[in-house]
Parts: sequence; C-alpha cells; structure tokens
Amino acid sequence: MSELPQVSELPQVSELPQVSEQPRVTVAIPVYNGLPHIKVAVDSVIGQTYKNLDIVVIDNASTDDTVSWIKGIGDSRVRLVQNDTNIGLEGNWNKARDEAAQSPYWKMVCADDLIYPGAIEAEVAALEANPDAVMTASRRAIIDDAGRTIIKSRGLAGMRGLVDGPGAIRRSITAGTNVIGEPTGVLVRSKVLLDSGQFDGTHQYAIDFDMWSRVLQRGKLYAIKETLAAFRVGAMSNSGAIAKKQRAHQIGEFRKLAEVSALGINKPTLVAGIVMSTAICQARRVFYAIFDRRSN
Repeated sequence: MSELPQVSELPQVSELPQVSEQPRVTVAIPVYNGLPHIKVAVDSVIGQTYKNLDIVVIDNASTDDTVSWIKGIGDSRVRLVQNDTNIGLEGNWNKARDEAAQSPYWKMVCADDLIYPGAIEAEVAALEANPDAVMTASRRAIIDDAGRTIIKSRGLAGMRGLVDGPGAIRRSITAGTNVIGEPTGVLVRSKVLLDSGQFDGTHQYAIDFDMWSRVLQRGKLYAIKETLAAFRVGAMSNSGAIAKKQRAHQIGEFRKLAEVSALGINKPTLVAGIVMSTAICQARRVFYAIFDRRSN
C-alpha cells in the first residue's frame, strides 16, 4: 500500500455510537490519468476501519498506467469500470453516482484526495444514529502534491451535529463558498442521492454544491467537527488563473438557489454571498500565487 500523508492523528468521534452491523457502503472513485495520487486515494479507502465496502473505480479512458495499477490491486472489493472514450468530468461523476444503486450508502473519493482510516465508520455511525439526516460532511485538511499539510482543518463554517438542510445551504451562501465540502468529505444516503437527479455541470466549479443543495432539500445534514478527509491542491495547477471562473460559477449557483422559495434565501443573504465570494476569489489568487512560488 502507498504511504498515506501524515496530516494529523485521526481524532475519536466520541459523540457517535459504534455501528454493530455494518450496512454496505459503495465508494466510487472517478479517475482520469490519476497516477501517482490514485494510489494514495484507493489505499486510503482499502485501509478503512469500516470493512463492508464496495469500491468501484470508474476510469475515464486514461492514457497513463492507471488501469494497469488498478487491475493489480489484490482486494476483491475493488471493481473497475472503464469508459471506451472520455465522457468528461460531469459524465464520469454521473457514472459514479449511478453506482449508488448498489448500496444503502454512497461516497465518492476524488482521485487526488484521501480519507483517514476511521472516516467511513464515523460517517455511517452519524447517519445510522440520525434517520432525519440525508447526508453527513466532515471538516477536511488541505495538502500539497507531496502530501504535506497546507491547512490542517477547514470547512462547515461552525456547523455541528444535526443541521436543517435549507439552513446548511444558506450557511454556505452567506460564507460565499461551498462550506459543506468536496465529495471526499461527504457520505450520502443512496436513495436520496438517486432521487435528487444527476450531477449538473452547468456551473462546473460548483457541481458538488449543486448536488448537495438538492439532497439537502430532502432532509438534514449531520456535520462532523473532526477532520476526516484531505483535499489535494497541486503546484502550478492553474487554480489561481481560474479563480474568477470559480467565483462566477459559485455566484451563478447562488442566484439559481435564491429562486427556490422553500430555501428562504432573501436578498440580503444573496448579496452577502456575492460579496464574500468576491473576497474569496481574491484570497484564492493570492494563496495560489504564494503556494506556487513556495513549491517552486
């Protein structure tokens, strides 16, 4: 197995009961030319304390040795689905979504990211103990290409425990960003995910938040205060150059959600979100400029 980055020792999630019987969890890993990080991502799933896993890697017509490496994994829980042609991120994420039909719980781990050993155990415990919750999300660390910690813990904007679904959406809007987080830090009830429709890439840089917003119109969020996942950013990844596009997509998503009357997003909330999103755009540009310079 690959050596996992040592961000911090995984804390105990003491407020959640242990799960005596483990319901099956499908973990979908969409990938395109994923080496070398796909090794860490897959190994972080295989190494979970929670064992009743269906692990499916959906390869989007990679041209590197990703498929050969996956085929060499000696774990019967791992399946490989290969696309004949590249169907884009939205298409591949929707193939990952369709795998939710295999299990009562679904998680997606992006090929650059990783989860800590007790992540799925804590996430399942949260949903098993809280039937009103349709999904759970944890805080996550930010790591670089080498697995070094950049930010130890971020996300959730102070949310803890059970949170009303529309309230969680409004919290993200006022924060100006997706505080619920990337797929790697999320676990969803499969039926609710499938009932919520497909991933929509209209606002590509908000594609995950768009889905979470539809899921959370059907129930509550359980926010786990511990850091259970890590999101990777790469040097010279052009992330600074696309900050304006990220802002435009985020604001476009906010405006769309403001039209859903059941969410209670009033004009002051929307304006606050636009202002915060603009500030975050500037902060991202500075962050990536410093990060790329330091990495070089």
